[in-house]
Amino acid sequence: MQTMSKGDFARECNVTPGRVSQWLSEGVIGLDCLDGEGRNARIIVDRAKAQIALRRDPGQAMGNGLGTRLDVGPVEQDPSDGPQRVQKRDDVAHQIQLERLEQEKRRNRRETIDEQERLGTLVPAGEVRAQMTRLAQQVDEANGAMLADFAAAIAARFEIPQRDVLHELRRVRTEKKASEAERARGRAQSMTETVEMVVGEGADA
Repeated sequence: MQTMSKGDFARECNVTPGRVSQWLSEGVIGLDCLDGEGRNARIIVDRAKAQIALRRDPGQAMGNGLGTRLDVGPVEQDPSDGPQRVQKRDDVAHQIQLERLEQEKRRNRRETIDEQERLGTLVPAGEVRAQMTRLAQQVDEANGAMLADFAAAIAARFEIPQRDVLHELRRVRTEKKASEAERARGRAQSMTETVEMVVGEGADA
């Protein structure tokens, strides 16, 4: 069973002594990894490394903890621990690590989506639909307003009542709008509810 002082263990793992003290205070290194008590306690190297690999925060592990050395040999079991106790403790630690890793992934996804929205490469679908609806209404209103001008020009050219021309133009426009609306509904029904999009660094725009 190889043991080291806290300072030597810090050098062994390529971290600062402060990081080792933090691991101890947060329970990343458990009491079962200490040989002795108080300031003179020494760290059981392989057991401590195994616990750090399981319990440390995934964000720290993927960030400034990339240089941490945690290569371990076979971990010597504490004689006071039965096989079931050791297995249960390791299973719990592993589950905690998986949950922390999943939380880190979700946080990274949220940050990536926020960044894409700030850059304008990702826009909420509801906002796009609202903007397109407003634009379509504005175009339709502008076209409707032009009918009076069209009717006046036609009436003057062919010497017929402007009111009759305007009525006919409005009738044809209404029929065309209804026909186009029906075609649009057919196209919309053929579209999927959602579209899968890869969001992240290097993803195609």
